[in-house]
Amino acid sequence: RRQRQMCIRDSDYINAKRIEKATKIFTSGSNKLTMLEIAPTCGFNNTVHFNKMFKKYRGFTPSRLKADPKLLCH
Repeated sequence: RRQRQMCIRDSDYINAKRIEKATKIFTSGSNKLTMLEIAPTCGFNNTVHFNKMFKKYRGFTPSRLKADPKLLCH
């Protein structure tokens, strides 16, 4: 029996990688960047779209993670 492979759209994969990069920036101890700087650094053209995608992939907003990096430990 053949196992079905999961299909993922290119845009979903790219956004997931971008959010992963943003998460690393937020959780690094030396993070001094603002939200306006982090979004384009991770490939997002505007912060509204960045916030929506971050919440979609992480379940909470980037500002909430920036305020409490321990969110990822729960």
